[in-house]
Formats: sequence, structure tokens, C-alpha cells
Amino acid sequence: MLLYVRDELNAVHLNQLDIQGIESIFVKIACNNTNIIFGVCYRPPGQTADQVNTFLENLNEQLTILYSPQYLYYPKFITGD
Repeated sequence: MLLYVRDELNAVHLNQLDIQGIESIFVKIACNNTNIIFGVCYRPPGQTADQVNTFLENLNEQLTILYSPQYLYYPKFITGD
């Protein structure tokens, strides 16, 4: 598994998303005043049903962390009343 990021993009490894039992890497890149998160996950072929279920549970754990307010930005729109 490989995630290549050009040096000038200044990627930050999000080690909070490193979950035991799943091969993955997630990075945050600041671009035009916006943080963008890229990630790669690998599941080996030929796994048993139990191994696939464990992979999916671990992936769900990563996505739960990723969808927390710490990583998501919801813009607030101010309207005149």
C-alpha cells in the first residue's frame, strides 16, 4: 500500500485514524484555505468471511472517527433577518 504526496503539499499524517487490524494511511493536506483528507485502505484478497467482517468493523471505526466534528467542517451561513 502506498500513498504518494508531493513534498510541496505538506501532508500531515493522521495517526488518530491508524486502527489495529487494518492496513491504511490517512493524510490531511491544506489547499486553498481548505483541509482535504485523503486515505488508502487495503484488504488482502482471499480472506475468510470472519476476516472480511473484522476488516469492515475496523473500517467503520475509522470512518466514525473521520466523520467526527474534529475532521468535518460545516460552514455556517449568516443571513440577514
